[in-house]
Amino acid sequence: MGRKRERVDPSTELCVAVTEEGALVVETREQGLRRARALLRKYIPEGVNLSDELIAERRAEARMKGYTGEACPECGNFTMVRNGTCLKCDTCGSTSGCS
Repeated sequence: MGRKRERVDPSTELCVAVTEEGALVVETREQGLRRARALLRKYIPEGVNLSDELIAERRAEARMKGYTGEACPECGNFTMVRNGTCLKCDTCGSTSGCS
């Protein structure tokens, strides 16, 4: 590994990690992210988007609790309730959809 080829300069953050094989490596953040993504791909079926699945689960859970299932544009919580023609967030009080 050459410093120029790997884009490592004196200000580059380096991390120490242990590979699946048990080897100790020094790598940049980008190298570590690439290695972590490759590891995760083994366990996630092709075409599955975990963030979409998480959002769908959060929406369903919110609906079961009586919320609309919409995420608050201010705080991101799924605690929006109808308030007349508006939606109001039970968490932060923000409103949306009001005219």
